[in-house]
Amino acid sequence: MKKALAKRSSAARASLQRIRFSFTRKADDEIFSEDARKIIDPRSISLRAIKELRDEVLSGEAAASVELYVARRDLSDKVKKGATIQFLRTKANGKLQGRVPYVGVPITFEPGKDADPKPRQDWSTEDVAEHVVLALTKNLPQAQFYLSLLDEEDVGADFQGTFVSQARKCRFQDLVAALEDHFGQDADTAFVWLDLFCANQPLLTSADEGLPPNVVSARNQYLTHGLHRAIGRFGSAVIFFDRWDVPAPLQRAWCVWEIMGAITQAQSFEVVFAPGQEQAFVEALLEGVFGLAKVMAENNNMRNAECWKKEDKEMIDKAIEATVEGGYVTLIKEVNRRVHAWRLRMARDAVLEARSGDGDAIELARILVCTGLLLKTQGEYIEALQMLEEALSIKKESLGDRHPSVATTLNNIAGVYRAQGRYEEALAYYEE
Repeated sequence: MKKALAKRSSAARASLQRIRFSFTRKADDEIFSEDARKIIDPRSISLRAIKELRDEVLSGEAAASVELYVARRDLSDKVKKGATIQFLRTKANGKLQGRVPYVGVPITFEPGKDADPKPRQDWSTEDVAEHVVLALTKNLPQAQFYLSLLDEEDVGADFQGTFVSQARKCRFQDLVAALEDHFGQDADTAFVWLDLFCANQPLLTSADEGLPPNVVSARNQYLTHGLHRAIGRFGSAVIFFDRWDVPAPLQRAWCVWEIMGAITQAQSFEVVFAPGQEQAFVEALLEGVFGLAKVMAENNNMRNAECWKKEDKEMIDKAIEATVEGGYVTLIKEVNRRVHAWRLRMARDAVLEARSGDGDAIELARILVCTGLLLKTQGEYIEALQMLEEALSIKKESLGDRHPSVATTLNNIAGVYRAQGRYEEALAYYEE
């Protein structure tokens, strides 16, 4: 089960700035030409095969000889804190020598002081691409596709299933778990398109100078025109968020480019989250509803997404503003709409869990209040009132009518009525 990642390296991205950007319609045989198919395979991969690879990575069966470390601090002007280092050998002085992808010279480091071991459960999709996928495909005699190494039943048809967008810094096992959860009982029969497995990484990430002109042209044509067209050919698209508060894809300009394609072209588009984010969100919700809006505003503004090359960022910004009605405002609104729906679902689930348990009634009231206020921010006034009235009843019974917490909840209810323009009812609760 092996293939090559579409790691949009600086070399591939750099050439895009030299292309006159245009969204004129292109025929499929231009975008998915013979040369383009040397770089991008539109066939999908079974989620079953990806799960098997995940298990092989975690067990050590895949990339058995690879040992990774994470830099604890900046080790050079190119090897920054958090960089992944592949161990190569132990030097005579006891220090270790390793390599960092795209850094031309080996790095010497001291375990515990300069870097810590990186457990396999923390391997990112980039790590899997570099040390598993690329290692298995770079020496294949023809096309270096991971799909070439799979059993026939694990390779889908062209554009079959779901297009998946993700940031390569995210944990690989979290991505797989999120897809398992998304597909549920259909996980073992689902097919997805992931650049990690369905693109020729050696060709996609090579510098222009090392490739024939026709391959360079095909690669650029695909990235500027074909990618979005391809997304529209799949049955659906999902974007994987590693965190609910600071999702990595919204910080990466090339992920935003894929999100643009999903929003404008995909037949359906959903956001899926890494395991554990449900609890992390509920904990933040209970700390204060109004802080959530600040988090979203500060971390989910796709205008601030970064790119390795300034020219590529400028190209993406220009394309989004020129071709999407409303530009970034529309993209942000569409993503936020899906994130808000997820947040409401998590809050409602927390209420159901609190109701079904034998926990403290006041804790249930707290969750009801926070969920009610969250519903209010989304304009779900009827349900918000139901949650807040239930919380008020619990607090009155447990704390008495004159408790300050009861007064706070009365004000919360009044605020919902006021937001609806129902001022007489709001006044009645303010006065109570």
